[in-house]
Amino acid sequence: MPTLFARHRRAIENSVLYVLFFCIYCISLNSLPAKLELFEEWANFYLPDFEREWKFIIDQALSMRPNDSNQSINAPIWFVFMKASLYLFDKTFFGYRFPCVLLTAFAPVLMAEIVRRFFRANLAFVAGILLGASQYSLSFGRTGGYIGPTLSVELAIVLFGFSVAFEGRKRSWIPFTLFLLMVPFFYSTVRYLCAVGLIPVAVKFLFSKEFRKANLLPALATMSLIIGLGLALTKGGKIEEALVFISARGEQFLITDKTVGEGFEAESIQPQHRLSGVMGEMIPQRLGELQQFYWGGRRFFNHRYFVRERTGLLQPIHKVLVVCMLLGVASCLVQARSKPRYLMLPIWSVLAWVPLLVTTGITANRMLLGLPADLFMAMLGVCIPLDFVSRRLPDRFKWVPYTILWAGVAIISWDSVSAYFQDYIDFPNL
Repeated sequence: MPTLFARHRRAIENSVLYVLFFCIYCISLNSLPAKLELFEEWANFYLPDFEREWKFIIDQALSMRPNDSNQSINAPIWFVFMKASLYLFDKTFFGYRFPCVLLTAFAPVLMAEIVRRFFRANLAFVAGILLGASQYSLSFGRTGGYIGPTLSVELAIVLFGFSVAFEGRKRSWIPFTLFLLMVPFFYSTVRYLCAVGLIPVAVKFLFSKEFRKANLLPALATMSLIIGLGLALTKGGKIEEALVFISARGEQFLITDKTVGEGFEAESIQPQHRLSGVMGEMIPQRLGELQQFYWGGRRFFNHRYFVRERTGLLQPIHKVLVVCMLLGVASCLVQARSKPRYLMLPIWSVLAWVPLLVTTGITANRMLLGLPADLFMAMLGVCIPLDFVSRRLPDRFKWVPYTILWAGVAIISWDSVSAYFQDYIDFPNL
């Protein structure tokens, strides 16, 4: 007879991940209630709206106004979350940040589900731990706004897109469609990273007659809803409105000079950042930033790299993790011959940075949505020698080599969380 844990292992692991990181992200949210500079800067612009009646808040939530700027709360759904949170907790850091914590804490759970169902179930829980403990997850999950929750939206799109494509679950079309419809209202990077969930579905439609036959109606329904939303957001399909939306009103400032002129960052954007200067000046600069982001240690550690260089016992390990990630890429390419889904991991990673080569640059917030793929590929790189050893052991001892991986994840996660909170006194807003 299976034990209670064995029967409910998935639910227990997911519950532990959510509760664990919800509690971690809540630590010291309101530790400096008198120091509200960032809160004043980001939230006060919207406070008059939050202080209105609920009818106004609901109208805003149901409006067709996309998230099109750098402000931390302008996706319509945030009017509901912020109204409720500020009503419960008053004008405090905690009230401002709580909705972000509530939603970002789902990211480790969704990461574990993706790994469990489509890659390697034995790595699911530790993959969720590693993502949740990342300093980028900690930072964007605690500072308020929609960047942290956008990671949860992206992972949900990947999970349900993979479920449709690889498991053939027609019921997954419903959440898949709902999360795709949320894309315009969250941080702009999800507008191209959502392709990670769409690509397998599209490939299945191209090459599988049975899949097309079984999924044609839900696919048409999804496309109709997305087209309808697009027409509403672009005032009936006006190309100017579409370009401004795609470029996030200046944040992703490629496309045309007119697009830039419509954006709120237009005055600060230099001429070399226009389309004419992209090939000659921008791309070489961005490639240098990308190299520094990975090899310089910013990808896996040091979320505050722009204000303080990272120190600590694990500082030298960042280059090891980059090497492990590259080994993981090679492992994915090899495994993709028999399991094509493994090819989605390097594609996911590349999609995170390629658009940035011709836009505003390689920064932590814009690279956040590629973090799950990079972390998991690093784990796969570590598993190459562990798998080799495990295959040569008796069945009852095959788990033993992976204790090295589990211990490594525990040490790195503890170091990441402890380093974050040690710096929190000096950088409470980050």
